[in-house]
Amino acid sequence: MNRTAMALTMLALTMSVQANQATNDTILVRRSDLPPGLVEKLEEQQSLALMAKRIEAYGKWVGVGKEVGTAVNDSLSAITTQADNFAKTGVGKFTLFLVAWKVLGKDFVGVIIGVPLLVVWTMLFTVFWRRLYCVRKVLERIDGKQKFYKVIEPQITGEDRELVTGFLFFGYLVAVVWTIAGLIV
Repeated sequence: MNRTAMALTMLALTMSVQANQATNDTILVRRSDLPPGLVEKLEEQQSLALMAKRIEAYGKWVGVGKEVGTAVNDSLSAITTQADNFAKTGVGKFTLFLVAWKVLGKDFVGVIIGVPLLVVWTMLFTVFWRRLYCVRKVLERIDGKQKFYKVIEPQITGEDRELVTGFLFFGYLVAVVWTIAGLIV
């Protein structure tokens, strides 16, 4: 009995579903059967409807673009204002110094140390080169209008001369490389 009651209850609760046929007002006609003016008018209406859909879609995208632009502008304005306020504090100045040092530190050290090092080594190289390799004439005395010169031979000879020359050349090479690396890298 229970099964029969349950089957009857289920049958009573089910609904009858019938396929509804929608009445369609569509009529198919060949293009050649229509008058020429009507065909052009229908094509114009279709193109206007298509254009209206496109304009509506473009309008939505333009609206989204404007909203994104406004949001980005407001965000960057807020960031700029807060960064400016932060930069005015002592901590902000120190932070900006650290950022600048991180970005420009190597270049700064290369230029500040490299250029004076190059100048000093150039002067040392020139002075010692003249003393080690060049025969020099030095003014000894002046008698009236006559000048007397003394010829001075290079002071160091042999292995000592080569050692000093190697040291000078190595130092000058280090100074040149340091300066160029500081300027380029």
